[in-house]
Amino acid sequence: MFVPKGCVSLTAAVDRLAAARRPAGQANDDGKNAAWVELRGEFHSGSMLTTVISPSSGDTFAIRPQHWAREIALTWLEQGECLLTEDFVDPWPPELAGPERWPSLRRGERAPIFVSEHDCQRLVAQQTAKQEYSDQSPPVRLAEAKIESEFRQWREQHASGYTPTEAEDTEHMKKFSVSRDTVRALRKGYPRRPRGQKKSDKAPNIRG
Repeated sequence: MFVPKGCVSLTAAVDRLAAARRPAGQANDDGKNAAWVELRGEFHSGSMLTTVISPSSGDTFAIRPQHWAREIALTWLEQGECLLTEDFVDPWPPELAGPERWPSLRRGERAPIFVSEHDCQRLVAQQTAKQEYSDQSPPVRLAEAKIESEFRQWREQHASGYTPTEAEDTEHMKKFSVSRDTVRALRKGYPRRPRGQKKSDKAPNIRG
């Protein structure tokens, strides 16, 4: 696979970030889920650009940030590629597409997703620093009576209309040594998406 200079494939970025989390004792799947959550937030906020290159034309496109809040984004993170349609992408850089020109897209064409090597290294370095600090500090353990309160505050931090996934809830509560089973029990008392319903286009807008 051709990788543009200064870029790294999305799948490689996920693997690097997941590996940076594993020294803390996380299982492989837990590390990858945590990497997906972190990257998804970066992409939606616009802090990290995601680009794709058409295999047929060689034109470069950028995925619109708001689409990273949608259900389809989970597939993009897992597979590392997306469908090239005018619904999902814009020509990149923007000045290449004036009103008189939009690069042609081949129907049904899929393309690998890339992120900046610099941005990927930044996240890995931040995670490494967090792990080093965590290794030097005792784990935070919530008293049983405070678990529900912490979960409620976490849910209230999100933008109206956005419901965190089970993986996102679990990743947050793991900081306080709260088990996955306990999180699942807590989730029963809070809104969840009906089966088959797409996620809100409002992505997590977490304060703090």
